[in-house]
Amino acid sequence: MKARHDVQYAEEAEAHRYLIGLRQRLADEGNRNVETAELVGPVANQLIQLATSHPGSVLVMGSHGQSGLVRAVVGSVAAEVMSRATTPVVIVSRHRTSDAEKGAGVLDPNS
Repeated sequence: MKARHDVQYAEEAEAHRYLIGLRQRLADEGNRNVETAELVGPVANQLIQLATSHPGSVLVMGSHGQSGLVRAVVGSVAAEVMSRATTPVVIVSRHRTSDAEKGAGVLDPNS
């Protein structure tokens, strides 16, 4: 059985590789002003702090949707970030399949 440290290291390495690939793909598509971050700690708090420290930015995050009506649509962390963030939040769902559905919905917590 793997030690907790080994599992955490493997997950962090996988996340790092994913973000490098995503950043490269977005750059290849002409998106030059993309910043990614690898955060440690309570997820919603870390994301809100990151968004607050970059005024004028848009926070883009994925959603898996686990339980409850709102959470089934956007996920528990995404729901918390949307309710507390002062910057626009874009939620991207993996469950969208058609070309029209692949675009993200922009959700502004101030509206």
